[in-house]
Formats: sequence, C-alpha cells, structure tokens
Amino acid sequence: MAVLKVNANPSSINEWNLFGHPSAAPAVPTLLTYTPITSEAIEGLPTSVTNVKLVVLRYNTTTNKYSSIKEWNLFGEDHATAPAAPLNLTAVGGDKKVTLSWSAVNNTTSYTIKRSLTAGGPYTVLTTISTATTSYIDSAVTNGTTYYYVVTADNATGSSADSNEASAMPSGTEEPQEPPVENEGTRALLRIMLMTGEMKEYDVSMSVVDAFIGWYELRASGTGPITFAIDKSSNNIGPFVNRKDYIIFDKIITFEVNAYNVNTGSSSEL
Repeated sequence: MAVLKVNANPSSINEWNLFGHPSAAPAVPTLLTYTPITSEAIEGLPTSVTNVKLVVLRYNTTTNKYSSIKEWNLFGEDHATAPAAPLNLTAVGGDKKVTLSWSAVNNTTSYTIKRSLTAGGPYTVLTTISTATTSYIDSAVTNGTTYYYVVTADNATGSSADSNEASAMPSGTEEPQEPPVENEGTRALLRIMLMTGEMKEYDVSMSVVDAFIGWYELRASGTGPITFAIDKSSNNIGPFVNRKDYIIFDKIITFEVNAYNVNTGSSSEL
C-alpha cells in the first residue's frame, strides 16, 4: 500500500487505519495508524504495507469540520505475479519428431519449452513461443532416443515453475531402397497398350523411356500435361520435317519397356 490523498483541512482528520488479514483469530491486526499532514497533496506512507483487508478513516470530532472533507483516495501498487505452471503436458513420438501439448495458462505472454536427455533434468531451453498456441513440434530429434520435456509460462514479472515432465521416443521405419537394376540397356522397345486395343511400339533411347515414366507418374498424381510426345523422326517416311506421336494419359491401359544394348543385342524387360 503506497499513498493517501485527503482533500480537506488536515485537522479534520484525526487518523486513518489499515487493517490486515487476521494472523491469529479472532484478532484482526492493525497494520498501520497514520495521521495526514498536508491537505490536497499525495503523502507517501512511512513504511510499505501489504495484505490490507480494511481501511478506516476516523474524523476529528473536536474540530467539527466534517463538511470540509470532500474526498480521500487510497492508492496501492500493482503487485503483479508470475503465472502458474502449465498443466497436462504430453509428449507423443513420431518419425523424427516429438509433438508436445499442454493446457493454457492465464496471465501469460509466452511459453518456454525445455528438453533433457535425462529424466528430471537438467533441461536446456529449446525455444520460446507465443501464447497463441499450446503445442509445439520438436523436429531436432533422433529416432530411438528418449527425450524429456517441461514447459514454463512467462510474463513481464517472471516465469512459472516447471510443468509436469513428459517424455517420448521418436521412431519410424526407413523407406526401403529399391535394388539397383542391372544391365538397364542403352535403348528400349517401349510398348504402350491403348484403350482402343491398339498397341503402340517405339524404339527409343533409355532417356526417352525415363522421361515417359516420369511424365506418367506425375500425371497419375494429378499434375503435369495430359499428353506425352514421342519423336518418330528416325522412322521418317516421306517429305516430313517432323513426326511425333502424342500419347494421351487417359487412353493408356498399360505399357512395358524392353531394354537392350546396341552392341550385344541382349535385352531385359522392365
């Protein structure tokens, strides 16, 4: 409790008293008794007072000047406190990640996430995030390692105690590696079966085969052009400058690749 302001002749006020919470029932302790000195002024208290329960103003009845008291004001300091510790912290492991979540805390401006490799700490600060979210994904982890987490709530006054500790072990399965294809060949016979029953057959280089398969997979995922052009200039018959077949994705039933080497004549079907 900080100051008192009285709009009156000081002699009109005999004293004012601050009473606090009872320290030993049934008595209510008197925290401070003070007599104002100056009218129309803010007076600081001689000592700081906390835990005030009741303020009583007592008139000076001998001077009989009740009417000269227009107002009196009591001002206190804002004793802000640090927020409470977050509750219900959970940690769920995934593939190369751990997902954290906790309950929101009032009177908080940010949350600090801490991590340790040992249960109970010591913890290292990972990051500080705003109160707009009560979750965090830690992706700086290694599968097969157990991580221990706590979270604190922060504001301008300070930080809360640590939350409950939560732990998780990230894990996942690695994508199987396709075995290398031996003797892919330098060229291939690309055969494409269409919905019309027609079989298209092209003698092309393996780079054309790779481009065709890449286009087919891209189109199957919903992106890319709907047609693929295959150059037929090597089989040019007549006075044409350029010959191409345009294969429409939606018309393809299946296709096969028969690779071979130009020098040996050996082949393999892909």
